[in-house]
Amino acid sequence: MGVSTCIVEKTPEHVLGLEILNRILPEAGIVHVVRDRRDEAVSAWEFNLGISRGEFPRQNPTFSGFAKEFGAAWSRSVGAAKTFGRRHRHRYLEIRGEDLVDNPDVPVASLFDFAGLGHDEDVRRYCMDLAWDDSPLDIEPGIWQTSFDDDAHTAFLRDGGELLKLLGYHQ
Repeated sequence: MGVSTCIVEKTPEHVLGLEILNRILPEAGIVHVVRDRRDEAVSAWEFNLGISRGEFPRQNPTFSGFAKEFGAAWSRSVGAAKTFGRRHRHRYLEIRGEDLVDNPDVPVASLFDFAGLGHDEDVRRYCMDLAWDDSPLDIEPGIWQTSFDDDAHTAFLRDGGELLKLLGYHQ
């Protein structure tokens, strides 16, 4: 594909606007990093509790209730990205965040190929080291297992279990 300019947008809800972005930047490549929605729910819960001045816990008194609401939004977002990816296969790359933790060489090689940056392993390693030093990943795959009760997990599987399976997440 080859990249001359790079714009990074990491607000998860903005994935719903990919078709608008496509009209503005019709040649843009889209890299969608997706995580297990259960882990995302835990991260969002902890983040919002950490920055809240009281409104978040008032609106979301239980993790279980928040997780169910969050899961529905996650499914809409990931579904929209996957739909965009089917329509624009040559301009869309999906990477699982967990793969960046478990074995970063594989997704980073895919990213370099997608961006037309070549196959030099030393360059990839150098870039990965710089990225890690600048912004280490703060994701903990499987953290949901310590936070979900049976009700939250059942709801997540009922409302999004097929999408979790499609993305390769074990239930």
